[in-house]
Amino acid sequence: MDIAVKIFQVLFYITGSTIAVLTYIKAKNGLLNSVNTEYQKKVMERLSQLSSELYDEFDQSSDKFWAKEDQAKEVLSQLHELIIPHKHEIITNKEIHSGFRLPSKFEELDQFLNKLKSDPFIPRETAIKSPI
Repeated sequence: MDIAVKIFQVLFYITGSTIAVLTYIKAKNGLLNSVNTEYQKKVMERLSQLSSELYDEFDQSSDKFWAKEDQAKEVLSQLHELIIPHKHEIITNKEIHSGFRLPSKFEELDQFLNKLKSDPFIPRETAIKSPI
């Protein structure tokens, strides 16, 4: 009986030691790898920066607050400049070219979105698809 207990103890310690060594090797290749850790740090820094950039869009005291820019006035003034030369055609119901103008803020947001899509430190699941 004493010999069986010692054999089971030896097998237990060998098994435990093997699992510990294999776990360390796997962790060294993944979690404990300094390159992986540095990448995760960069990802967290970039996401923090992105979060503050997005918050600025909705912070009323920020210069980037979306409501501070008069988008409708910008579009209407551009439309007015384009329509004046075609005033007679519009009044006489002749055919004119149709379409719509987008505010410059849309172009800014589209450029921002493209920058996000190409950023290597932003996970693909986080990147937003363009609504335009």
